Amino acid sequence: MRIFTKYILKEFFSVFLVAIFVLIGVFVINDAINFAAALISKGANIIDIFRIFCLGVPASFVFILPVSFLIGWVTVVSRLSGDFEILAVQTSGVNPRTILKPVVFSGLILAGFMLYTNNVLSPFSASRMDRMIKKTISKNLVRLKSSTFEKFGDFIFYAEKVEENRLKNVRIYKLEKNFPRMAVFAASGEIRESAEPAVGFFLKNGSMIFNDPGDKSSVVTVKFGGYSFSVDTGFKAAGHRKIVQMTSRQLRERIKEYRRKKLPARFLEVEFYLRGSLAFGGLFLALVGVVLATRVKSSKRVAGVGVSLFIVFFYWFLFTALIHLAENGWVRPWLACWLPNGIFLALAAASL
Repeated sequence: MRIFTKYILKEFFSVFLVAIFVLIGVFVINDAINFAAALISKGANIIDIFRIFCLGVPASFVFILPVSFLIGWVTVVSRLSGDFEILAVQTSGVNPRTILKPVVFSGLILAGFMLYTNNVLSPFSASRMDRMIKKTISKNLVRLKSSTFEKFGDFIFYAEKVEENRLKNVRIYKLEKNFPRMAVFAASGEIRESAEPAVGFFLKNGSMIFNDPGDKSSVVTVKFGGYSFSVDTGFKAAGHRKIVQMTSRQLRERIKEYRRKKLPARFLEVEFYLRGSLAFGGLFLALVGVVLATRVKSSKRVAGVGVSLFIVFFYWFLFTALIHLAENGWVRPWLACWLPNGIFLALAAASL
């Protein structure tokens, strides 16, 4: 039996790894290309984009690893069933249900890794990625040239001399309805990195002139020794939410805070319970998938992929519906997040 277990585990891991790389290529890299194009247009270089991409990969594990785990086991078991290898094992006196042991064992290992990923690694990576995006944009976006007027947002910049991030004889104009609302003149200045997706400037020894668009004869002049300000880049990370940057411990504290203030915290509770539930999702999906795969009896791997996609679709539809009910107060968040796993476990037990 140990030989058979090692054999199917070897088959499983080969399909599992291939499925991971394929799903990363289909879902992650496609989004990454569009995201990289947006970063390049803002002045980011290839090294910065690669670092940002690596930090974004752990966030995709919540979907890619469970689905790859399901595809791996369903593909292997359906092939074994199609080639009558399971029947051969059964005729030798081995209960074919023992194939569930490596499924459960590997599923629990995956669940442990997913618990760490969903609760700690993914939020940490999302936070680091957000900071790196802001730092990269603020560092690379503005590339002023000596004695050249450059438009950036609502501002027009001019510097007589530009050496790296240092500026000399700076002029900055802010437009409002095509009229110079403000003008800044400074003997020197420098470009600084910002903690936000913005470009920071620090000017020395200059003056600011404010004009009133309603009364062009009204002018206010202010002299300064040092003046700092920032300009928003207008760059937004698509689909990026601050909640994904919070660890489960931070989420729990935020939920308690909301409850003390008597504020609705259902969306936070859903996110909290969702992370634990999805960590075990791969195991319950695989249990149902393996049971169905023994009935497929096809040696073609595409049959296993087809069964896997059907299971994923049903599981995701059930999950989405229950989460929607939980966010609208119809179902308790913990119940909505864990009920799909319970239903799939019941289906697997009933099919044995």
